Amino acid sequence: MFGADSLAALCHKTLNQATTNRWFTAVQNIIHHGIKQKHVPSPTIQLHLQSFFDNAAMLMTLQLQSLCKVFMEKYTEFLCRSKENHMFIIKLVAVGQQIKLEPTYHNFETVLLDILDSLLHSVRIIPRVENHLNTVCFGSQVLSRHRY
Repeated sequence: MFGADSLAALCHKTLNQATTNRWFTAVQNIIHHGIKQKHVPSPTIQLHLQSFFDNAAMLMTLQLQSLCKVFMEKYTEFLCRSKENHMFIIKLVAVGQQIKLEPTYHNFETVLLDILDSLLHSVRIIPRVENHLNTVCFGSQVLSRHRY
């Protein structure tokens, strides 16, 4: 069973690890390998190098969109599981003559939506890969300051 807050914290941590630590690091490693194999245009031909990274950014954007879609599908499936899987702790609390839900419906909804906000945040903070490549590869010149 999950408390709603612990679920949101777990999802936020998992999303950050998946996008920033694993996915972005893997992309950097691919680019570094491409540089070593001379598959990346030389920094002396600035226009070709910029075009290469613009195309890489487009592919990475499409891949991030695909990852987000898969996450959304799995999240929806998780929320819609059968009644036998009790995943959330919701208490009925007597307050005077009333019975209330704890957490309140609004708070519960907020936590569930916060998970989606975490997904968006995890994707939005990923910088373009050329901004984080080792300066040994391209010198100190930064090609672009955009994010995906």
